[in-house]
Amino acid sequence: MRKSLIYSNAFLYKLFSIIGFYLHLRPYKRKYSIISECCEKNNSILDLGCGLGDLSDNIHSSCTYEGWDTNDIFIKHAMKKSINVKLKDILEYDGNPKYDIIIVSRVLHHLNLKDRKELMNKCLKYANKKVIFCDSYKQKNLYFFLVDLRYKLGLEKLLGDYDGLNESSHSLMYNFNDLISFLKSFGNCNIYRDSFEVIAEFIKK
Repeated sequence: MRKSLIYSNAFLYKLFSIIGFYLHLRPYKRKYSIISECCEKNNSILDLGCGLGDLSDNIHSSCTYEGWDTNDIFIKHAMKKSINVKLKDILEYDGNPKYDIIIVSRVLHHLNLKDRKELMNKCLKYANKKVIFCDSYKQKNLYFFLVDLRYKLGLEKLLGDYDGLNESSHSLMYNFNDLISFLKSFGNCNIYRDSFEVIAEFIKK
């Protein structure tokens, strides 16, 4: 499948991400601050669906980082910045090698329900210490008005959140209550709400 323009260019992806965050009236890196606070020092971290690898700049230097993504353009961009990333399908992670913390950020709404559940169960099974899931949810504001308009005009595959691997993520995104219910169905977790995203921290016993 063909990627949208946003997923075909690292600069456009970063630009539209920043614009999207500020349409929600919140700083671009605030999400990373919350996630980094959940990542203690001296841990190995696997970032599934890492995009440009931006998370690597926001974790403690004592941690080791590895990111996986299927977007070759994003991976090449991250490698040029000497970020430890690999061109791999996140759904193929089988627990080898092991990591202390697994992070899945803004990925779930790109997947169908079967793949979402399979990915979450794998992460919860194989992580040594904890899993952090972060995903956005639908709400009524300017950003989602523009998203709905883009979708209705048939521009999703040209300008939308369309990664070229799955169908448009527009119809796969939960509202807030449904996202919380879905995350909690996998067990006890700490929930952090940040503007249009929910961050769930699952700590293994």
